[in-house]
Amino acid sequence: MLQLIKTNYHEPDIKRDSKAEQFKELLAQRSIMLSTFYSFKMNLDENTKQLFLYMSLLSKQKSTENCLFTATNAVDLFNFIQSEHGYNNADLLCALQLKLHLNKELHQPLFVSLMSSQDPSIQALASQLCLFLSTNSLQNLVISFCPSEYETLHNQCLLSLYYHKHLVSYLNSEHFSLSKLSPLNKLYLSVLSNNSLSCHDVLSQFIALKYIDSHLFEIFIISLNEAEVTQVINKMSAEDDLISVVIKTMSYSGYRKFTPFLGHFLQDPKNTLLAFNGLKLMLGDKLDQLIPLEIQLESNEEQRTKSLSYYGAKVISAWKNNNDIFAPTQMINGMNIEEETINYILQNGSQQHRYFANIHHVITSDQRVNHFNALFDRKQLFT
Repeated sequence: MLQLIKTNYHEPDIKRDSKAEQFKELLAQRSIMLSTFYSFKMNLDENTKQLFLYMSLLSKQKSTENCLFTATNAVDLFNFIQSEHGYNNADLLCALQLKLHLNKELHQPLFVSLMSSQDPSIQALASQLCLFLSTNSLQNLVISFCPSEYETLHNQCLLSLYYHKHLVSYLNSEHFSLSKLSPLNKLYLSVLSNNSLSCHDVLSQFIALKYIDSHLFEIFIISLNEAEVTQVINKMSAEDDLISVVIKTMSYSGYRKFTPFLGHFLQDPKNTLLAFNGLKLMLGDKLDQLIPLEIQLESNEEQRTKSLSYYGAKVISAWKNNNDIFAPTQMINGMNIEEETINYILQNGSQQHRYFANIHHVITSDQRVNHFNALFDRKQLFT
C-alpha cells in the first residue's frame, strides 16, 4: 500500500495563473451546461476539449506543492485531494478524469490510495470514480472489497457493471454471494437485475432506505411500463413530502396522461418550476406553443415563477383538446420514446434531455453505454 505523507495546504502560485483561472471558469460553465435545457452536446464537447487543453498546458509548468496539474505520481495527487483545494465534488471528479486521461499510469495506484483512506468523503470519491473504470478493474474490485465494509463502492461497481453490460456475468460468477450484501446493495440488485419483485415492494424499499431521490430510482421508473409507473405514482402521491418526487417521476416517465397533473402543479407557486421542468423535458421546443419563450427564459426567478403559473390552465386545455403536441403516448423532447428518438436526442438534444435519453439507452441497448458524466470513453481513458 502507498505510504502517504500528509502536508498542510498552501495556496499554490499556479492558481493565480490565468490558465488555471480559465480552467476554473470552464468547470463552472460545464456545471451550468449540465443542468440546462439550452446547452447541447456540441457545447459540452467543446468544453471538454478546452478543459483538456488547459490541463495539458498547466501540467507542463514548474512543479508546485499540492497542485493538481503538476502532480506526477499518485502520492502527490492524493495529497492534493486531501488538501483544501477549493473544488466541489463534481468539479473534482471532472478534473480527475482529465488528469487520469493525461497520466493513465496514475490511475491504479491513485484508486488504491483513495480506497485505503479512512476518510468517508475520499472513499465516496473513489466510489464515484469507479463509474469510469474498465470492466476488468471493476470485477477485481467487487471481488476484493467486502460489500458490508464498502457499501457505496459496491453499489457504484454494480451500477457501472450494469452500464458495461457485465452485471449478469458477475451475478453468475462464483464470487457473488447474497449473504454479504446490505439492504441497499440488494435494492441495487433488484433494480439493475430486473428481478421479479413487484414495483410496490421495490418502491417500499426505496422509501424505507431514503433513496428515492437517486439515479437508481430514475432507472427503476424508466424501466417500468405505464401501468406500473401509475401504481408507483399513486402510492407516492399519498405522502405530502414526496410531491416533488412525484412531479419529477411524472415528467421523466414521459407518459402524456400525466400532463394535466403537471399543469395543475404549474399553477402552484411551490411547485411551478419543477412542473415547468417536467413539461419541458416531455415536450421540448413544442412547449413554446403554449408558453412564450421570453417567459420561459425570464431571469428574475420570482417573476418567472409568477408568469409561468398563469399557463397551467392553457396546458390542461391543450391536453384535453388533443392538441397535436401531445400526440405520442410516451414522450421525451416532444417525440415518441423509441430507439431512433433516443439516438437522435443523444446527439442533438439539450443536456437535460440527453441525461434521461442516456438512461433509456442503457436500459434498452445490448451494447456498453458510457455513464452520462463520463468525459471520455472508457477505452480512451485506460488504454
